[in-house]
Amino acid sequence: MKKFHLFSILFFSLLAFDLTSQIITDESLPDEKRKKNKFPIDTVKTAKTEAYFGSNWAISNRVLKVNEGLFQQELGERINEKSLNTWSFGIGFRQYFKKPFSLDAGISLLQNGESYSYEEIDTNFHYQTTYTYIAMPIHFNYTTGNKLKLIAGVGITPQMFIRYKQDQQWKTKLNDEGENSIKTKTEKFNSFVISATIQAGVNYSTGKRTSLYFIPEYRLQLNSSYLPNSGFLHYSRVFGINFGLSYIIE
Repeated sequence: MKKFHLFSILFFSLLAFDLTSQIITDESLPDEKRKKNKFPIDTVKTAKTEAYFGSNWAISNRVLKVNEGLFQQELGERINEKSLNTWSFGIGFRQYFKKPFSLDAGISLLQNGESYSYEEIDTNFHYQTTYTYIAMPIHFNYTTGNKLKLIAGVGITPQMFIRYKQDQQWKTKLNDEGENSIKTKTEKFNSFVISATIQAGVNYSTGKRTSLYFIPEYRLQLNSSYLPNSGFLHYSRVFGINFGLSYIIE
């Protein structure tokens, strides 16, 4: 099953880059067809491809519901879980194929999660849960500007699950303190999820080929993180900020 989902991610990647690579310039058309071409020559000549590398800092939360039916469980203390700050990293390409539109696609190590805190006068218990994915974000953007570009777009993010981790810390009534890290799969996780994204931000040129980008985004997971036979339905809700360096390669 994981091989199938990895194939799905690679398929989306190839599709995205195939779309950008099939742009036909006016110079390659016969004279009579060039006159009828609705895309002006200058807009094609100004098309460029950027490679980018960056990070994503996010405030991650979740929607947790009871999976009604045979496998349902009570939410219990999980109803009190709060948000968690997470970091992700990625690389990719952005193709300006026709003003004012661009398409970007990449691959990233993506994280989301939640936290929990229980405190009394002499006892407390805390944990931070993270879900890690190999993801392939794809965005279709509207871009405008020259030295300072404004970028706004929508997209999808296929994600292949690779790790669950929960860091726990506690203190007892006897003032004994301890911590533990759980890395095994204590839940049955969905190996493939997909999220819808919306983003808007800026790309500022710092040189002839280099620029810095700062692009906030909101990511909405569309299918549950857990398998159908789990007692819960789990959907991540993430507000993040993408920032990093891009370089014009074409």
